[in-house]
Amino acid sequence: IEIITAYGKAGGASKTIRLEVVRPVPPPITSTLYSKQDITFNGGGSQKAYGTDNCSVTPDLPPAYCLEDIILNSTPDFLGEPNVENGSIDIDIESYVDENKESATVIITGDQNGATYGSSIDFVTCYCNATSLVGGLKLQNVTGYGLLLVDGDLTLGGGVNWNGPILVTGTMTFNGGGSGINIRGAVLANYTIDINGGLDLRYDSCMIAESFSNSQSVRIISWHDNLDQ
Repeated sequence: IEIITAYGKAGGASKTIRLEVVRPVPPPITSTLYSKQDITFNGGGSQKAYGTDNCSVTPDLPPAYCLEDIILNSTPDFLGEPNVENGSIDIDIESYVDENKESATVIITGDQNGATYGSSIDFVTCYCNATSLVGGLKLQNVTGYGLLLVDGDLTLGGGVNWNGPILVTGTMTFNGGGSGINIRGAVLANYTIDINGGLDLRYDSCMIAESFSNSQSVRIISWHDNLDQ
């Protein structure tokens, strides 16, 4: 919790306002690609999942980690230590989405094709409540910098270039046609992940850190304006 205090004076009167705020809380990143259920690689293009840090700051992570099965119907290129893992680390993705969505600077209300969110010098936090969208949220030919939070299901099509972490409370589908899907950060999904077509996914601790940096919006948890003098 951080405290922000503001002072004001007018004539002989003065007022002090105090805010208690919290900054976005990052989830634990145990791998580049994380799912609580199955992760299935179906092929259809070049597929890379790298757990080596793209910005060479932190130690290697597994490129893929899930609580159930990693199914290889193709021959993806894995890089990391170890290559893939099954385990019992249960990340509460829903709670991290709930905690951080109030800091969202961009609200996505429907499917997008050709949109750009943020820039390399202006990271944003995007949120979508996809539970009311048929088939969930679909993004294609989209470029983004920052944190992407989705309540519900998410499908990424060809031409998606995202820099930062993606958190999904439902299922995650990669349909990387055309120029494929390129992600620098990490992906966490609450349910299954299906990978079809081209994918270049690389763990990037710098992109994750910038997405949760001090430049992002803070959430006010309480404020007091009864400090008149």
